[in-house]
Amino acid sequence: MKKDISSNVMNYRLKQLIKANTVKAVYKLTDKSVYEVGKYYWCGYWQKYYKVLAVGYKDYGYPKSVTIRWEDGRVTTHCTSLDSKKDYELIVNE
Repeated sequence: MKKDISSNVMNYRLKQLIKANTVKAVYKLTDKSVYEVGKYYWCGYWQKYYKVLAVGYKDYGYPKSVTIRWEDGRVTTHCTSLDSKKDYELIVNE
């Protein structure tokens, strides 16, 4: 079972989203974490959250393409893997 770590989050912007009740829960990722369609993730690089719309995988679990909707509504596609040191899985109030 996953443990909600929202009370231990250090990132200022993510803390603000938790305080505003936009984000309900925050979960750590592991090195084996992969994108799942319909789930929300925090991008530690861009400091924004997004929802995964579609995923195509290459061999060994590396993403070939990941289509996402950013919190501002923009839809983009990339091929970057999750970073278990900077990224998180989120539960977002929709």
